[in-house]
Amino acid sequence: ARHLRILRLRLHPDKHLEQSVRATKVYQEAQEFCERCLLSIAAGNNQGKGVADEAAAPAAQTPPVIFDYDARRRYPYMPLDVPSIPQHLDIRLHLSHLVAYHCINSRGSMAHRRRPDRLWHDGDDGAEMAGCDKLGMRRKSVAEIFENFGGYKMMRGAEAIKSEIVQFGPVVSVSFRPGSNLLEFPMNGGRAAYEVLLVGWKLTGTGEVWIVQPLRRSTDASAALATLVPFGHYNIDDYALAPTDLFENTPWQSGPHLSLDLSDADREWLSSWEGMILWLSSPQLEDLGGCLGRGVMGSVKSQETFILRDERAAARSRRCRLVDMEWFRGKKKWKVEVNFVD
Repeated sequence: ARHLRILRLRLHPDKHLEQSVRATKVYQEAQEFCERCLLSIAAGNNQGKGVADEAAAPAAQTPPVIFDYDARRRYPYMPLDVPSIPQHLDIRLHLSHLVAYHCINSRGSMAHRRRPDRLWHDGDDGAEMAGCDKLGMRRKSVAEIFENFGGYKMMRGAEAIKSEIVQFGPVVSVSFRPGSNLLEFPMNGGRAAYEVLLVGWKLTGTGEVWIVQPLRRSTDASAALATLVPFGHYNIDDYALAPTDLFENTPWQSGPHLSLDLSDADREWLSSWEGMILWLSSPQLEDLGGCLGRGVMGSVKSQETFILRDERAAARSRRCRLVDMEWFRGKKKWKVEVNFVD
């Protein structure tokens, strides 16, 4: 991987401005070429092995080399533009809360597979949610906040942090000791390190850099505003924390909820389906009626909505409305048609 990074550095378009078009094309093709070389080498190393040898020493799989990764582009519905602390509070004093809840909500959107409409945060708006804190009572560390959600894990070094981001989402660096020229605003309080959210990395003409999510609370927190910090600088990748919970069993949409066993349904219902046919028993139809204030029949005309979710994974849910229903005597079930509206 080190040699591949060196190769990409030499091919980077910034180093060949006089032939930028050609350099860009070669740069984009370099990773595919290198991966083919790795696969060829791995295949060559396995040739000539007998069955007994293969059983005794299975061939190691070469992991793909990723030069650029931004979780916000991979999951564009991450709610990183939403404030996670009340506007009247000073970010400098509650930085740990800001980045910890951004991390939690980002990973939750990955489990939910879309932008959540129910977010975890500090303050009055989220006070009714289990695990949330009211600021002003006591500042908490990132680790303490993650403990409220089932615990945390620690990563040390760039490779461990990279792997965590790709597999599970953004992480919080808790060892960052930046120079004053990197801060978006003056910090105070005599803190030795600052918490920042790492959402990915990229290869530049001078080496690899971390993509640090902006701390601004405005709605323009886009990739263009991200701070780029070189690997190993300012202790940024010494230590990073992430919650252990994958948030698959956390609800990310406000009710009312109709919970059904949808484990056999194609996962595409969470993203691309426009509607769904449900086969409900009479008790389940009563549950549906409880979700609809105007009753089952009245809701068809009023287009009242409810949340359909998988009872085995509360994060898998979508907002929908009732379209039609019919009793099937042979199945002894109700055929209920719903359309998704989110």
